[in-house]
Amino acid sequence: MKWKFIALHSLFWIATTWLITSGFSIERQEIEIINDTETIHTIRNSQLIVRILFCIFIAAIFSYLNIWNLSKLTSDIRRSLIISRALLLYVICLTIIIFTNQLPVFMEGPYLLPPSLSIGISLFYFSISIAYGLTRMWSYTEKQKQQLQLDKRKAEISLLRNQLQPHFLFNALNNLLSMVDQQSAPKLTQSFEQLSQLLRFVVDETREDRISIQKEIHFIQNYISLQLLRFETDEVDFNFDIKGEQIDQLVEPGLFISFVENAFKYGTEPERKTSIDLMFDLTEKNVITFSIKNEIIEGQHQDEGKSTGIDAVRRRLNLIYPNKHKLEIQQNDIYLLTLRLETT
Repeated sequence: MKWKFIALHSLFWIATTWLITSGFSIERQEIEIINDTETIHTIRNSQLIVRILFCIFIAAIFSYLNIWNLSKLTSDIRRSLIISRALLLYVICLTIIIFTNQLPVFMEGPYLLPPSLSIGISLFYFSISIAYGLTRMWSYTEKQKQQLQLDKRKAEISLLRNQLQPHFLFNALNNLLSMVDQQSAPKLTQSFEQLSQLLRFVVDETREDRISIQKEIHFIQNYISLQLLRFETDEVDFNFDIKGEQIDQLVEPGLFISFVENAFKYGTEPERKTSIDLMFDLTEKNVITFSIKNEIIEGQHQDEGKSTGIDAVRRRLNLIYPNKHKLEIQQNDIYLLTLRLETT
């Protein structure tokens, strides 16, 4: 942003200086007629050019001083003091321009800037500085408002999360689990335990910026087990493969769950045999390769890269792992998603 700021400001000063200098430094115009062809020659006065440039230079200095002055509007300084300083800066600027215009500082000669031109140039740039300074302050204030709203939203979410009282939820699940005959309903018992672990992950682990891939995989396994309860035993052929032993790599929590959810949503259907293949390749140090493949059921429209949650994951990847990830999606009769992630 710094080089853009410098480039735009430089372009503004170059453009306005050229326009003012070329428009007000004309001494006379001569018309030359050769072979019935009229040619106009514009003669510019070098003394006027130098005096105009000096006038713009002084105006530029005081314009930036005024921008600095207006930046104090966001502080506790009284507005009346800032306005008074702005008026004082303009008076000083105009005084310096008019006084130095009377002196033969640059060269001898009778050519002086008309007072109206000195006032016009200084007033033009000072007005621009006021407009620019106020615009910057308005933009800063709007950003502050947005940040306050964001902080408020985060505080509300944090409050809601705290109101969940995780221990209450876990205790309630344990109480329900104690009411179940574990021998007559082992699957129900296991489901309660998996649901409890899912809740613990969502409430506790997602507070961390990074968690180990081992915890992330365990969370996905619990999620898959609960999803499979919706189907008969032989309806979904789910293959979960983990290669390698680099299980201590740290990743953003909940980064892969949307891909698994997407596979269940678009690649399974009750009373129909389907298959899902999921693989974590942890053979490389500081690199995780994740892939998931599912059939595309007829009538289930699965847009490439725009399925449930994938857009949100793309944004997270771009923010958290810029230039450190590669997400590929292939879609024919089979939907194949591959994510290679550098965890360093």
